[in-house]
Amino acid sequence: HALAVVSISALLFIPMVPSWGALVRAAFFAYLPLDLLAYLTILSLGYVSDTERHRRETARREAALRAETLDSRMSALRARLNPHFLFNALNSVDVLARAGNADGMSKVLGGLTGLLRYVLDERRPNVPLRDELEFVRQYFEVQQARFGDRLRYSIIARPGVDDALIPQLILQPIIENAVEHGIARTLDGGAVRVEAVRQADVLDVTVEDDGAGVPTEPSTQGI
Repeated sequence: HALAVVSISALLFIPMVPSWGALVRAAFFAYLPLDLLAYLTILSLGYVSDTERHRRETARREAALRAETLDSRMSALRARLNPHFLFNALNSVDVLARAGNADGMSKVLGGLTGLLRYVLDERRPNVPLRDELEFVRQYFEVQQARFGDRLRYSIIARPGVDDALIPQLILQPIIENAVEHGIARTLDGGAVRVEAVRQADVLDVTVEDDGAGVPTEPSTQGI
């Protein structure tokens, strides 16, 4: 900047008073601090802008990663609808058909259709609790075709919980474990109780069964 001022002054034949050297020194002393300040200001703004861009990019990548993780978890949950459950449900339909129980067969097929429709619905990562509890009810009804009176269940939704949003299928593996490890292991069966209650901003969903449960100690029987 200082050199440009001196050069332009020379090209325009402007008289140099008191001398060229004095003009060069004056120009450097006048413009160098201002130009240095302008440079540092531009550098600082560029650094802040670049930092903000990196922050937004990092936040975008983290959001994409969370979404991918959620999709993977939801896909894993959908895959957790045990193939044995489907086999047993269809086998129950076959037994009911051979027995001529059209109403029972229709009930099982209707429940199974509703379950599959809900499981394959990937449009909603979060659903109202009432939809999840309806899925649980249909699951129990289909299982009752297999277990009969051995499976008893109750679903209790306290006031103010129906519209609470929860991840879709979050109750499915818990309910399935309660039936398979709690009820199916005993001849007498048992009861499964699902209760949802809201305490301030916290939704508390409890799943309990009075069955045998998962063994806590390894078997000591010989082979």
